[in-house]
Amino acid sequence: MSAFISKSNDKIFQVFELIPLICENIEILNLTYSPNYSDGIVSIDDTLFFDIVKLQTRLLEFKLVGLPKIFEQLKKHENSLKDLSLVKIDFKEITTKKECLPRFKNLENLSFKFCGGINSEQLKIIFGNNSNRIKQLGLFVFRPDQLQSELFGIIGSSLQSLALNNFRTEIIESIIRNCPNITELTISNDKIPLIIPLVSKYSSYYRKFNFKVGLSQRFKFRKVF
Repeated sequence: MSAFISKSNDKIFQVFELIPLICENIEILNLTYSPNYSDGIVSIDDTLFFDIVKLQTRLLEFKLVGLPKIFEQLKKHENSLKDLSLVKIDFKEITTKKECLPRFKNLENLSFKFCGGINSEQLKIIFGNNSNRIKQLGLFVFRPDQLQSELFGIIGSSLQSLALNNFRTEIIESIIRNCPNITELTISNDKIPLIIPLVSKYSSYYRKFNFKVGLSQRFKFRKVF
């Protein structure tokens, strides 16, 4: 679902307006928002996207690209969501009120792609109640930082599958320290020397440990172990 449509197609616009009213049982929802529009293109009101998320009875899977403030509407779905993917979300635009943040309890799959602005306190509030359930994590960042290490400290105990694109020594050490159950590791860059200790640890623990290395920006992988 995109956030802008042609002015010339009023029927499509009307359908978008009806979604919050007639579709209350969506379980898998992908929202992509772009605030940029030109002549002949009209931007859909942000409140429509808020209502679509808020009025669903039980979301199980949710992907959000842009429009960070919609994240607050996930408070209603903190008990039902199992799969969450966030792309280009700036957490600085999300409320600072602790009571408005969702506290996920049943997430199993989590993906961050080029998000920013999240702080340690937000991480603990959002994922602290879900520390023993998340099995799969995709973490793609522009540059590695300390918050990556803190996230592993919060949710690492249950992780079985991990995908990374950017990291440094301290982050690898945090993974080794906090993530004892990983059986699948996917790396999409060429920092092979940094991950040797990680691969050595998991390959010695698990007979079926699966390690993949990115060979190009299109994320083609070569199985190593």
